[in-house]
Amino acid sequence: MSIAKSKTIHILIGALVLVLGFDLAVNAAAGTDSVTLTDRLVVQPVDDGVYLLGNSMFKTGVDVEAMQDGIPERDVRFNYYDGHYTSLWYLIAEGAMAPSVERPGIIVWGFRPRYAALPAFRQNRPNSTELFIFEDLAYDRLTGESAVTPAIDAQSFLTEWSGTYGQRSETQDAISNTTERIGLDALDTVGLDIDALRDRLIDGDSSIADEIVSAATGGVVKLTEEQVVDGVGDFITGPTLPFDDGFIPLTAQSFADSGYTQLVIIWRPVNVAEGNPDPAEDEFVDDAVAYFESRDIPYVDFYHDDRIGLSFFAKGDHYNSEGRAAITAILTDRIRSLLAGG
Repeated sequence: MSIAKSKTIHILIGALVLVLGFDLAVNAAAGTDSVTLTDRLVVQPVDDGVYLLGNSMFKTGVDVEAMQDGIPERDVRFNYYDGHYTSLWYLIAEGAMAPSVERPGIIVWGFRPRYAALPAFRQNRPNSTELFIFEDLAYDRLTGESAVTPAIDAQSFLTEWSGTYGQRSETQDAISNTTERIGLDALDTVGLDIDALRDRLIDGDSSIADEIVSAATGGVVKLTEEQVVDGVGDFITGPTLPFDDGFIPLTAQSFADSGYTQLVIIWRPVNVAEGNPDPAEDEFVDDAVAYFESRDIPYVDFYHDDRIGLSFFAKGDHYNSEGRAAITAILTDRIRSLLAGG
């Protein structure tokens, strides 16, 4: 073994020891056990709340604040994972929500048929999916690889045993929030009126990037996700499979087995609004609707909803503010009805 390679291995081992040592110190000081998969959720569920689980389709399609205003008696929370698809929803259902102590009154999740028909579709880089990976035969079969491989042994080891590493995304968010607070305080010190900006950044869902784009476009663009076509880039694709062989029925069954009330959204993509539906996507949605109805699983079929017209879209499948307002109103009414026992 070369001296350079030996030195690299020693550095990596030292890093592992440092992370785990820090983790032990934090847990000892706080008197807490190691984290669970539920703890690794970006946003924690709360008892009797409304829990939204989704990607940029939810981010551009749902106004969380407006929904909260429409359901004031419930805590509405959005667990946002940009660029993730059905494999992550399944892992979260099985690994994080099934054992969760906090029990939301309803879990709202959804899919687009184009990507749901590709169960293996996921980012070809380290991402949030790996935070929730556990030994699961269905996941291994549909994604085409074992959840635990030699290539990610060190990462899997840290994820399993280190709460600090397992919650690295949350730590990054906390650092980002702290930085924003410091910057806002500095602007406040020099006499600038930043109350509205503070409300949007700290208390709302906006980010620095969102604010820059909004300012540059005169407020026409509210969300950076609106101008991004997702599913473009380096992704693992895998084979196209029929509805019955993918993650959607597995995820729905997992939530049902855990006793959750759920609402599944079938999103309407822009090609359908343009009048150019894909026959394979049509068949997938028909199978999904038949499945949900046969099992009394609540769903919202936006795919066939002609109210979702071209004027509701920004770029690609993402919705604009007009679409977001209309979709939020529809979903809020349906969620209220389900929570009331309807």
